[in-house]
Amino acid sequence: MYQQEGKYAVAENYAAEVLATRRHAVGSDSPITIDAAAALASVYLSQLRFAESQPLAREALNFCQAKQPDEWQRFRAEILLGISLAGQNKDAEAEFLLLEGYQGMVARRDRIPAPTRYLTHLADEWIVRLRSEGLTQKGSRN
Repeated sequence: MYQQEGKYAVAENYAAEVLATRRHAVGSDSPITIDAAAALASVYLSQLRFAESQPLAREALNFCQAKQPDEWQRFRAEILLGISLAGQNKDAEAEFLLLEGYQGMVARRDRIPAPTRYLTHLADEWIVRLRSEGLTQKGSRN
């Protein structure tokens, strides 16, 4: 809620506290802990803190690939990691993750909680940005 209202500092504090509490209570290898890691990664992305988001998004993706490979959470993690990488100009890996995440989320749209669906649109925006920048860079090289 705080993230949606643009109150990123408050959202970050709560998300970090929830993640720490879940790591302590149920360990790092739990779906609820991974959801908290993804939530904090998302808050960092809202603040354009791509490098800080990356390890949390990668942790979520690694977990989901191993334990939830066909669930929407995996594709959410791909989008989060893709945006984290794109924000750091790691375009090749970012584009692959964004495309796969976007396609996976669209295919599972009916299973995704409404507040999380915005990631599909965000992935689409980043894909367009990466592709248009790639075309611009290719055009300037000629």
